Amino acid sequence: MSETPQNSSASIVLAEQIRNIERSRLRALVAADMALARPLHAPEFQLIMPGGVAFSRDQHLGRIEQGFLRYLRWEPDAEMAVQVSGQDNAVIRYQATLAFEGSAPLRCCHIDTYERNA
Repeated sequence: MSETPQNSSASIVLAEQIRNIERSRLRALVAADMALARPLHAPEFQLIMPGGVAFSRDQHLGRIEQGFLRYLRWEPDAEMAVQVSGQDNAVIRYQATLAFEGSAPLRCCHIDTYERNA
């Protein structure tokens, strides 16, 4: 998948920056490092579960912080595909293996949208 239809050097750089941010975000969630995780999640962040249940940023991070949700593993299984739109928006998509305390690892498709905030 190309980074953008024109595959410009600026969009390639932005796509790699998005991948790096996403990797940092995943490491922060697994480490339950809220000082790092909170600024990597916009105030309007939503986590939509496969069953359709939605969690706000504060609900999701709060569950981790309080120990109700513990990620033991969150590892992309393949390259993170990034579609850049303009200078301020991108979508990242990848397959990942997640493991939670008390359950077997599972493989899932993960999609995030990124928007640059001033």
